[in-house]
This record gives sequence, structure tokens and C-alpha cells, in this order.
Amino acid sequence: ISLFVVDEAHCISEWGHDFRPDYLQLGPAIERLGHPVVLAMTATASPEVRQEIARRLGMRDPKTFVHGFDRPNIYLRVDQFPNEQGKMQALVHRVRWTDKPGIVYVATRKNAEEIMRLLDEEGVRAVFYHAGLKASDREDIQEQFMSGQAEVIVATNAFGMGVDKADIRFVYHYDISDSLDSYYQEIGRGGRDGEKAEAVLFFRQEDLGVQKFRAERASSSRNRLSKSPI
Repeated sequence: ISLFVVDEAHCISEWGHDFRPDYLQLGPAIERLGHPVVLAMTATASPEVRQEIARRLGMRDPKTFVHGFDRPNIYLRVDQFPNEQGKMQALVHRVRWTDKPGIVYVATRKNAEEIMRLLDEEGVRAVFYHAGLKASDREDIQEQFMSGQAEVIVATNAFGMGVDKADIRFVYHYDISDSLDSYYQEIGRGGRDGEKAEAVLFFRQEDLGVQKFRAERASSSRNRLSKSPI
């Protein structure tokens, strides 16, 4: 083997937006193969994440290529709301009347299912997607969205990696992402055909506290994992 390629390489970093423990096995695998040339690729990696990728993969004096991420065709905006009810009503109204297809990102399985139900009541062909579904169900739901059978997918961050649908017209966040890297990765799924797309964050000040709580809980879980044998 002369070339070892790691796609979605941010998954190897606990500071990335989608840390996956199985990726920690890649470094030892590279060593067992005699350390061929390694190519690691990702759409989003902060300097900290890039350093961790190189370290965990045992990359020696790596060449780093970083491309700008300006996407002029994506319109970014934050809409602020004083309460949860107003935020939910605004989201459903906007999804109903805006150009489709599109993605609505949420932080919880409950929100995914609830928003899908509300959109269905408004006549929007919507599906929900989260890690609590069986693999076969997730594949079927993703195919409905990719093929155009569903106009909108309401999803947690379990959805999106490797998804390349060119005509997504909006990416709305009902809940804030866990990091700026995550947010950029998620809104970057809009407007890949070069046409206009919009990315709107539906925001309440209280959302920051909820996200901080989730981040602290995730950090605690990762610390326990890092102390476990691999």
C-alpha cells in the first residue's frame, strides 16, 4: 500500500465536531502497514484540530493545504426570539414558504420529530433523521431526501457527513451547533450548485446555556473514554 487516505479526518479529533473513537485505530493501522504516505482530508479543521489529526495519524512533517471557505452565494443571518413558542412558529412559517429543498438542524431527537410533525401539518413533505433510528430506516429517509421525495429533512448532526445534494436552498438551525466548525460544515451543504441559498440561525439567549450543558457532558464522556484501553 503506497497511499493511505483518511476522509472526514476531523472525526479523529476530540476537538472536532464529530469525534469518533474508531478513528483512533487508524494511527496504529498506518504503522502496521509500514507507514505509507498519508493523505488526510476534511472540509473543516481549526489549527488545533489539524495538529491533532497529524499527531494521531503519526504524520511526519506534513504539508498542510488550507483553502478559504468564503461562500458568497450563501446568505447568513441570525433571527432572535424572546421565547421558544415564537421561535418554533417562525421556523415552521419560514420553512413552509421558502424555496426548497432544505435542511433543519436540531440538537435533540425530540425536536426533530416534533418539527417534522408540525411541518407535515402545514403540507410540507418532511422527514426526520437522528441516531435513534435503525440503520435501514436512516438509509431510507436519506434516500427520500436525496431523491426529492421529501422536501425537507429535520435532523440532528447525525445527518450530513458525505451527503452531496447540489440544490439545497436553505440550512436552518433551530438549535445552535456545538462549535463554529460544526456550523460551517452544516451550512456548507447549502447552495453547492452555486445558486442562492440561505443559512439562518433561530436563536434565543437561553440556547447558549443549553449548549454549554451539552458540551460539558460530552467533555466528561470523552475524558472517560480517553482513559479506557483501546
